[in-house]
Amino acid sequence: MVALRGGSSNHTPVLRRLADALPTLLRRRLRSSPVRKLQEQRRLTPRQVEKLIAEYHAGDSTLKLANSWRLHRTTVAEHLRRAGAPVRQRGIPVERLDEAVRLYSDGWSCRRIAEYYSCHDETARQTLRRAGIKLRKPWER
Repeated sequence: MVALRGGSSNHTPVLRRLADALPTLLRRRLRSSPVRKLQEQRRLTPRQVEKLIAEYHAGDSTLKLANSWRLHRTTVAEHLRRAGAPVRQRGIPVERLDEAVRLYSDGWSCRRIAEYYSCHDETARQTLRRAGIKLRKPWER
């Protein structure tokens, strides 16, 4: 005859210890979950928008305005567009694109061109690609 009870069949002590520890385990798990803070929605009054535009025309960048007004940079740009203010573009200016193409064909790298125009090297690379320039492979430099 086979014994139905053995050393591995009596799980009562193990289950009792787990049941006793369960409240502690649940509390620990609940505390460790991060609490997400919802984004604060900020609505600018027409007077605030006028001040924002005046600061932009005075020379402040959209990034500086976004930080000082606690807005996203695209929100600042959208306020400027709605007001009809011309938004300054970053990167390589359209009127200097021919110069950038010439520099690239003279052997300048995208990084060097980006430093020259005070923009990111990926911006320079994408601008050259959109202009129809076949970019060199890294080993072709």
